[in-house]
Amino acid sequence: DISGRVKSTRKIKIISEVNGVSNASSIFEVGEFFKKGQVLISIDDSDLLLNLKSVKSQFLALLLNIYPEIKMDFPSLASNFDVYITNFNMNSVLPKLPEVRNTKAKNFLASRQIYANYYSIKSLEKNLEKFKIRAPFDGVLTKTFVDPGSNIIVGQPLGEYLDPTSFEINASVSPNEIRFVKVGNSVIINSNDLDNNIFGKVSRIGSHVNEMTQSIDVFISTSDLNLKDGMFINGEIICDSLENVSKIDRAKILNNNEIFTIDNNSLKVKKIDVLLNQNDSVIIRGLSQK
Repeated sequence: DISGRVKSTRKIKIISEVNGVSNASSIFEVGEFFKKGQVLISIDDSDLLLNLKSVKSQFLALLLNIYPEIKMDFPSLASNFDVYITNFNMNSVLPKLPEVRNTKAKNFLASRQIYANYYSIKSLEKNLEKFKIRAPFDGVLTKTFVDPGSNIIVGQPLGEYLDPTSFEINASVSPNEIRFVKVGNSVIINSNDLDNNIFGKVSRIGSHVNEMTQSIDVFISTSDLNLKDGMFINGEIICDSLENVSKIDRAKILNNNEIFTIDNNSLKVKKIDVLLNQNDSVIIRGLSQK
């Protein structure tokens, strides 16, 4: 017998990496569903965007200034840089620089700050991406801590986001029972909030005893959509079969491993092996079956 709380296997906290004001038109409410890649919340990036365009403009001017020298001293590179300059777009992501294998050409470009400016722009573009927080997977917002149009600072928690289709249940099993549990065992899950039993499998077994509960953690995976994150459930792990065993009331056990039996109308004490406890009952071996 097990019990535990349902938890989504993919649950993340949404935290801002930049400062700014959240977009007033963003739909950032509990229960909103997003597809992978969709923008969860956007932060005003107008200042950084203008700065990026300014730096790109300076980079384009630099390329135009050195292009005659490239054409004269390194003619094999001229066509590639000609195409690069022609396709340069201020509103698009900066494309990768043409490949340069010639050492003298590399040194020439480095001395003219081409590489330094290129990587400065790529750094700004990377930072610009942080102003739009995108869904890392299909999921739903379960908590929101900001309103549209509110000021946001670096490190501020904005909400919580989870996958509503994949769950894990953290249950506890006594050290005495854990020897019967194996990864892959089937689990029958039930709850007062469920119309029918659902099924899962043991996915992981802890390797230490929890100090608070004096039990070992067992993790059960399931993808049944009737479950919800935070739901409390009960269940049973279907373990290996035990043969030649009996189930009796725990109160009938004496000195941890003895019971009274009647043999030929005489009361006798018999030693038995207690295999595991189940609430008010115990599973024992050593009692003859008739």
